[in-house]
Amino acid sequence: MEQGGRAPAANTARRLFFALWPDETARRAIANLASTLPVPRGARLTRTDRLHVTVVFLGDFNPLPDTMLASIQSAADSVRAHSFAMSLDHVGSFPRARVGWLGPSRVPAALTDLHDALSDALQSAGVPLKASTPFVPHLTIQRNVRTRLPAMDVPPIEWTVRELVLVASAPGSPDPYRIVGTWPLLPQ
Repeated sequence: MEQGGRAPAANTARRLFFALWPDETARRAIANLASTLPVPRGARLTRTDRLHVTVVFLGDFNPLPDTMLASIQSAADSVRAHSFAMSLDHVGSFPRARVGWLGPSRVPAALTDLHDALSDALQSAGVPLKASTPFVPHLTIQRNVRTRLPAMDVPPIEWTVRELVLVASAPGSPDPYRIVGTWPLLPQ
C-alpha cells in the first residue's frame, strides 16, 4: 500500500477501525438491495454514508494520543496488499449485536490475507487490539434488529475493493463516520 493520509494533530476520536469503504456504485447497489429486504418491526436501515466492512477494530480512545495514531498509520503503511473482487451475495443477522448484514458467501482469500497482515503489523507496532470474535466480513445494513433474520442468498453485488481506510466515529452520534487515512491497494 502507498503511504496513508494523516489525520489532524488533535484527534479525539472515540472509536477507530480499519474498513473497506464501498465506492458509489457499490454503495447505491447495497442501499437498493437493503431497501427490498424485510425490515423487522423497530429496526432501521443503516445510513448509506455508514456502509463499510470492518477489517480490524482498534477500539475506543478518548483522546487518541498522537503517538498511537502515528503507530497505527505506520503499521498500515507497511502492509502490501492487492485489490480484489468481492461478491456480496448473502444476508443474515447477528442477534446479540441486533444487526442485519450483507456479506460474501465465500470470503476472498485476499480479504483474509489483508486482515491477517494488518493485524500482525499493528501488533508489531505495539498497537493493542481488542480481543474479538472470528473475522466475519459483512456490511451492517439494518440496526436494532430484535428478531433473528433468516439467512439467505441474494442477487450478488460485485465490488472491486481498491483501498483500505482508517475511520473514526463517535458511538451514538448522528454525524457520519470520518475517514482519517486512506491506503490504496496495489493493482491486481
